[in-house]
Amino acid sequence: MNKSQWQIRPGFVAGLVLLFALALIVLPNLASTGRLYGNNLMRVECHWQIEALRNAETNNLNFDFFKLSDDKKRGIILHGWNSGFWIKTNFIWEASESNPQIIIICGREFDNVPKPGFWNYFWRNPAHAVGYSNGTIGLISPEQFTNLISTGFVSMLNLATNAEIGLFK
Repeated sequence: MNKSQWQIRPGFVAGLVLLFALALIVLPNLASTGRLYGNNLMRVECHWQIEALRNAETNNLNFDFFKLSDDKKRGIILHGWNSGFWIKTNFIWEASESNPQIIIICGREFDNVPKPGFWNYFWRNPAHAVGYSNGTIGLISPEQFTNLISTGFVSMLNLATNAEIGLFK
């Protein structure tokens, strides 16, 4: 046997090492843990909170938190105050998807939902989960969150501790 037949080129070894390192980095990120966390969880919670708001006011397109009974107010607050939600207390339910308004915002910022794109696999995308008046959910940027909070949204924690409402004495 000729010894030159069994020689491995250095480029081949470097390629194998690079491929192995790439697999160690990428493959764990592709595996799903089966658990919801971060914005994935908050989008589901936004959906549940929208359903709680819809169930509180079933016969009217105009939603007004302050016109609800105390039991319905308590149910809405207890469902969402621990998640740091901000809600709009007065809005109109929209059936169309053309121009829905944001009615609920998660106050916590998460960055576990990446922006779609080829070159940003490892970039974080800070965002807040939101719910719309037509029942859909989505994400907004931290800048949009800052601008929206001053436009009629109230923290669930503030609603829970507000002495004028008097839900929790």
